[in-house]
Amino acid sequence: MKNLIKVLILVMIAVGAYFVVDFIISKSDKALAIPDLTAESTDFGEVEKVQLTEPKYEVYKQLLTSSNSFIDQEVNAQIENEAGTLISDAEKQDKVKETDKGVYTNVIDTYQVTDNIVSVRVTSMTKPVSSEHYTKLIHVYNYDLSAKKAISMDDIFNDGYKTRIQNIYSDSFLLQKNKVEFYNGLESSSCTYAVLKDYVKKDVLTSQNLDMSDADYTALFEPKTTAPITEAPTETETQMTEATESTETTETTEKPTETTEKKPEQGSTARQVADTGKMIAFTFDDGPHKTNTDQILALLAQYGAHATFFMQGCNASYYPDVVQRVYDSGNEVGNHTWDHANLKKSSVETIHQQVDDAANEIKSIIGVRPTFVRPPYGAVNDTVREEVAEPMIYWSVDSLDWDSRDPDQIVPLVLSEVEDGDIVLFHDIHATTIPAIERLLPELISQGYTIVSVGELLAARGYDIYSKEVWYSVPPQ
Repeated sequence: MKNLIKVLILVMIAVGAYFVVDFIISKSDKALAIPDLTAESTDFGEVEKVQLTEPKYEVYKQLLTSSNSFIDQEVNAQIENEAGTLISDAEKQDKVKETDKGVYTNVIDTYQVTDNIVSVRVTSMTKPVSSEHYTKLIHVYNYDLSAKKAISMDDIFNDGYKTRIQNIYSDSFLLQKNKVEFYNGLESSSCTYAVLKDYVKKDVLTSQNLDMSDADYTALFEPKTTAPITEAPTETETQMTEATESTETTETTEKPTETTEKKPEQGSTARQVADTGKMIAFTFDDGPHKTNTDQILALLAQYGAHATFFMQGCNASYYPDVVQRVYDSGNEVGNHTWDHANLKKSSVETIHQQVDDAANEIKSIIGVRPTFVRPPYGAVNDTVREEVAEPMIYWSVDSLDWDSRDPDQIVPLVLSEVEDGDIVLFHDIHATTIPAIERLLPELISQGYTIVSVGELLAARGYDIYSKEVWYSVPPQ
């Protein structure tokens, strides 16, 4: 018994010693962590570094000093406000340990986009007192030096600054990453300033996003279409529209017999394929894209699949060679209006202009008018149904590639929802859609699906394409 007691005492002493040593080590190793932020670009002005070390907080702020006081004032005011908020919060605390102090730090990146345009990005990290986590904030300011004013998104999209804007949108700042990540999917052209607002979710533009010459800078924006430019709906409005329209997937409204006269001149590109019993149509919106579309064409060819590409007329006018390659490869070219107008909110005149301008542009390239129209946002009402002569193609599976930009989310979503006869929605303007397609094609084919264009699916199942005004899916008859 005595030996057992001795053993227990020795064990307790050892365990106690372990915790004491571990506590001492953890305290000695734990220090106030300060993020190391380094400027990526210093094209414009200089940076003044200011350090404040106090018992309750530490501040490492950079302030901009340039020859343009109106820029310095706005940028530095934001920095001072963020640092001041941290300091005020820390000073309200009674007792603060060294390792729990509040921390603020920032870095300034400056870009000389052109002789007249400057962009400033402020990235800050803030850790409140007693918190172990930092909050990252990013603010970007764009300035016109000659006019001595800030450039807003509305200036760029509405008032001119004719530009080849590339990679301008970011769904989110990936705060878990070390730097902001911009998506490279959206290739813009002369038509896109209205639709860009639908994709831009953060007012972020830097020289990495702009490809602008002084000649472009001074020119006015001149859209090629005569159609009035309509304001793209907000993301919330778009989601509401999609949610509303998606509830109509059982719609079976038949076209009246006399509507045959509404049929426009057509030139179907659909190959004749047999109904395999498990067929789905792939569709791609908003292109063509100068590189993405070709990569998707190559994948489709590799697996003996076809798809329908619903193109904006304005983008088709910029990349006619891509349009021709889509057509020549046996895939289908569809009409997605001239510049992604919301037809549901458009006048009758605008509906015709948007559809006809795009159709005429595409026909001038491939020689035939597109068979189908996909209304942007899926926005359809009685007026649109009455005025659009072509059958309109909706979808029954939304890959949400426009939202997630993540193949690891796109692939399982599609695989979990797709069924025979579905029309699946993708976008070839997003580079992140390409690896998703690369994974989906072999997997769906291994499950027995034949992947075709919308026209091929309708033909295989013996439908008159005018038997419905809006197609959501193509089930067996």
